[in-house]
Amino acid sequence: MSPELSEQLAALPDGPHHSTSPQYKFTNTREVVKRFEDLPFPLHPGRLVRSAFRTPDGAYGPHRVDFGLPRASPTVFGGLDHLSPRAYLYNTYDGAHRPRLLVGFSRAIGSETLDTQVADLEWVPGTAPEEWAIREELARIEATIQRAKEIRPSQDRVLWMASEAAGLRADEKEVYKTPPANLLLPRRVEDAGVDLWSRWKTVQENLLVGGIPCSSQDGRSRALRAVTHLHKSRMLNLGLWAILEALLKDEE
Repeated sequence: MSPELSEQLAALPDGPHHSTSPQYKFTNTREVVKRFEDLPFPLHPGRLVRSAFRTPDGAYGPHRVDFGLPRASPTVFGGLDHLSPRAYLYNTYDGAHRPRLLVGFSRAIGSETLDTQVADLEWVPGTAPEEWAIREELARIEATIQRAKEIRPSQDRVLWMASEAAGLRADEKEVYKTPPANLLLPRRVEDAGVDLWSRWKTVQENLLVGGIPCSSQDGRSRALRAVTHLHKSRMLNLGLWAILEALLKDEE
């Protein structure tokens, strides 16, 4: 564990928020990370991510620890897509959500990285995650990506994907009038492919990173906001992956 991560973990509260009910079962993130470090298979803690907060109570809110995983296949993880397999531990000390452990990947987008949570391992706090379950999910992710690279979807299917993706943020006023086609505008030359994987990556980045044109409820033009809340980002990624899998199923 890096000194920086140790310092970040030490800054987390020592217990749950005072407003949580007596039935709330507190899970200490520091202890979980230490336990994961001692597993017989590689699970390397990398960084702690927290939702922004302005009040002391906000320190008890959502946070995430990213873990590095072994590269299961050089053809996908670490290839031209710059993908790295990851496990993501989500926790909160205010009782709003139960702890979760997900498998996914991070990919380079310019000088930044975009994390993608794909599969919830249904992990039970206090237990060790099963190595076979993690490797099985990684293999499934790889197979999905490889198949998406081989498919050239029709324009109708691509627009359907963008429309479904826009619907994932339809509860936000400024997104409600976002033309789905705006989600299909690639930001870099390498993302301008016609295969399903390239199209999906473009939609994902535009939906989460924001910056594309949209209109607010009063009709004013504005840019789509970036998603910064950890819970929202996780739910969007799971929804986007489900859309990709639905498209692949239609191609069977």
